[in-house]
Amino acid sequence: RAVDLATAELRKQFDTTNAGIAGKSEAKLGRKAEAERWATQAWEANDKEAGVVYKVAVVYALTGQPAKAHDKLELAVKLGKPLWEVQADPDLKSLRNDPRFKNLTVKPVR
Repeated sequence: RAVDLATAELRKQFDTTNAGIAGKSEAKLGRKAEAERWATQAWEANDKEAGVVYKVAVVYALTGQPAKAHDKLELAVKLGKPLWEVQADPDLKSLRNDPRFKNLTVKPVR
């Protein structure tokens, strides 16, 4: 249903939020090519916004591409994505045991 709603909105007017939702939803359905297509379109439209970059990272995590997911996660955090959201997101479960994920999400000691 999420794919249908997002793509209906995208047919009216493209926006990165709906493209990210469509990509994430397609990834959850196991449709890797469609998920990557939406993620790429969102990335190309706005690769400087933390939320967009984060959704692209989630698509990569859900489609079994951890190296790409980590690269985008690091960028999303640099752009301002809160660490607590990264830590709590169940869609990133496949990355949790990876040292890059652990290093990224460790809170610095003050």
